[in-house]
Amino acid sequence: MQTALYLDAAASARPLDEVVAQAGQISLEDFANPASIHGFGEACNRLVEDARHTILETLVGDAVRDFECIFTSGATEGNNLAILGAAHANANYARRVVTSTAEHNAVSKVCDLLEGEGYEIVRVPIGLDGQPDPVAFESALAKPACLFTFIAVSNQNGAVLPIERMVQRVRQAQPRAVFHTDAAQALGKVRLDWSACDLVTFSGHKIGGLKGSGALIKRKKCRLLPPEVGGGQENGLRSGTLNTPGDVTLATAVAHAYRTLDERTARANLFKKTLLEDLEGLDEVVNLSPKGCTPFVIALGLKTRRASTVVQYLSSKGIYISTTSACDVKKNEPNHILRSMGVPAHEADNPLRLSLMGEREGEAEAHAFASALKAAIAALRPER
Repeated sequence: MQTALYLDAAASARPLDEVVAQAGQISLEDFANPASIHGFGEACNRLVEDARHTILETLVGDAVRDFECIFTSGATEGNNLAILGAAHANANYARRVVTSTAEHNAVSKVCDLLEGEGYEIVRVPIGLDGQPDPVAFESALAKPACLFTFIAVSNQNGAVLPIERMVQRVRQAQPRAVFHTDAAQALGKVRLDWSACDLVTFSGHKIGGLKGSGALIKRKKCRLLPPEVGGGQENGLRSGTLNTPGDVTLATAVAHAYRTLDERTARANLFKKTLLEDLEGLDEVVNLSPKGCTPFVIALGLKTRRASTVVQYLSSKGIYISTTSACDVKKNEPNHILRSMGVPAHEADNPLRLSLMGEREGEAEAHAFASALKAAIAALRPER
């Protein structure tokens, strides 16, 4: 499908041309099971292991020997494996998990599940500035916890959490605790020292890879209990036949994301600056992205219009954005994350989320979107 203006990369980015070509070639030529012991299977396994090494080398650098890369179907599976695996493996130490009020459902719902199992879940508030409440975070360090899990970049408004500083503080106060971060919207969008964490999860389709691909970067000494059993693939943590096209092209997407990060960031910053300048003085629209956030996610609140109606209007003009996470958009529920940050209810429940890869978006695209948004506001009646 030919799109006029696609600004929903946080839901799913356009796959890279080289990823699509590579996946097709592997599917047709390297289709053997990597677990097979014959020569064809071993050749396919070498492709997977080379991809694994590329991902680790790109993300943790000199610490590569301390980590392993577990291939998954994406961040949701990775988050379940990381959070449930770490909590269950360390239950004898503490049945307490510290997280935030701004997590994606792929984390918050897993924490709810643990709460149902009797774990204490401490949810640190995230403020309007997109940062954890420092008093609440320090208070959460007072009692032993088996796991700390905090999103690296908010999928709602692009807020960047100080993950490296938080890990350092956890190490000082609770050296036995495991630290996990959901990096689905951060990987390839911000530069962080991922080797500071014990567990890092991400999806391929957010960075130009394929849907159904992803990885859990795991510190080797961090013990996890697998949620399911089977053939024992991925060091016994994720049984099942490996997705060779998805796994190998994930490495291609990760390498591309880091190789092009600076130029994509510059392009995204230019898009954001141009857009906000074009929207200046438009009373209906409020910028919900805090200072210091990533330019790849832009959240705009609407004071009186219904966001879903605006999205549909823009869609009819060939412009594609979201109101919130694609996982939540059809539920028509209050936006608990933005509300918890202190955003007024109507604006919190009516956000427009623009998300970029920074590959193609620039000044012209920003002008085009601003013009279309103004037309939508003029054409649509206020809700109140």
